[in-house]
Amino acid sequence: MSTTQRTTMPQLPFDRHLVGHLDSVMFTGALTPHDLTTGRLVRSTADVPNGATADAKYGAMFLDIPGDAALAQAWQIYTNLSTVLEAEGLPTSDLCRQRLLVRDLRDVPLIERVMDQFIDAETVATTIVQIGGDDLDDSIRVQLEGAAVREGEKEVYRSPELDMVTGRYPAMVRAGQFGFVSALPGINPETGVPATGIDELGENVDLFDPSPYRSSLQKAILAQTWFTFQHLRSTLELSDATLGDVLKVTGWLNFPMRDFDPMRPVRAHLFSEPRWKTASTALTVGPNTTEGAVHAFDAIALINDPHGRGKEVRTDPSLIVPYYVGATSGGGAAFTCGEVPIDEDVPRAINQPEELDGSDRLIRFGRLDIPTGIEARAAYVYEKLEGHLRHYGSSLDKVVYQVVYLEDMREIAGLELVSRSVFPDGVPATTTVPIGETSPFWQESRLEIEVIATT
Repeated sequence: MSTTQRTTMPQLPFDRHLVGHLDSVMFTGALTPHDLTTGRLVRSTADVPNGATADAKYGAMFLDIPGDAALAQAWQIYTNLSTVLEAEGLPTSDLCRQRLLVRDLRDVPLIERVMDQFIDAETVATTIVQIGGDDLDDSIRVQLEGAAVREGEKEVYRSPELDMVTGRYPAMVRAGQFGFVSALPGINPETGVPATGIDELGENVDLFDPSPYRSSLQKAILAQTWFTFQHLRSTLELSDATLGDVLKVTGWLNFPMRDFDPMRPVRAHLFSEPRWKTASTALTVGPNTTEGAVHAFDAIALINDPHGRGKEVRTDPSLIVPYYVGATSGGGAAFTCGEVPIDEDVPRAINQPEELDGSDRLIRFGRLDIPTGIEARAAYVYEKLEGHLRHYGSSLDKVVYQVVYLEDMREIAGLELVSRSVFPDGVPATTTVPIGETSPFWQESRLEIEVIATT
């Protein structure tokens, strides 16, 4: 049986839990470069202990303050990660997935120098993506979230073919019954670079009608989506799994959501069987570390289920995008898609309090008044997530981890007000990701939330 236990670090200045547990996996929310005891933001190497970054600085040439800040902040986030793992009784060698959100990809070599002092990166599935936005604090250069194995074995999967795609990081790391897949860009294995045209699909080109896609960007999106999911298929085959075992995929897009459509036929073709459908999130965030890549997808798959129950798909396909579903389950957990404040039955975007059903609001949030648009949107999204979880005998009370994708970070206070009402025992481990856009159909939705809950 999975546990809903959450761990709060002592003396933390933050009003949220840092850690959420499944049976075999521990998730952390985003760790920022703040001292966990004092809450003070580390801004430069002057703020860290003498000699702490000496190994990383050796041989590096610093031309400006941002480089120094990235080095120091990388040291702080990995120090925080080590502290959190130690509090859980886990060594850093149990880390199986990391996601790094950076303000500038040029900082990545420095961040990786520090990373290598703390973890064996060749054994950790990794996603690195650049985030941006005018409303972000420029003084924070990097954030980190992780997942670590609690029970069972950790196993690393890689191959020469996939090393070309993921570089120094493994294609997948198994933690208990879950496989964490690194971010996979759409690299054509014949050229070694991201695909640029539909003709690169070879004998598979006839599977898709290219006529709707006229721009070079749209053609690259279709081609790279094909290769990304072929890499995902090859990754899963290393553990005798298939695309049908994928529980959740996350797409980190570097193009406007208005160009979302070329991904649809590829994914509809690959995930056509009902049991193969998966929970999905795909949003405009920013570039990744592969030059020329229009996106990269990471994933969680069920690859070694000791209970033999396998993956379950009990929810109907999305009315908007039929190749994914609201949630899947496996390994004692439910994984939801990224939900947006859109009433699909009408359809319409929820933007104002009067657009909410009053009885639902009263039941779910007590007598919480919802005076702003962000609070109305958040309330509606949590209602939808509750509905998805209910199909698997779960609920928001069992959520151990959430990712919030927010278009305007200035709205975070209103969002947290609703989150605290939804999670009265404490907001679960949370990562907040600034995004460029959410839905390609209703750009005013401005918010997307996904959760993992025990079943």
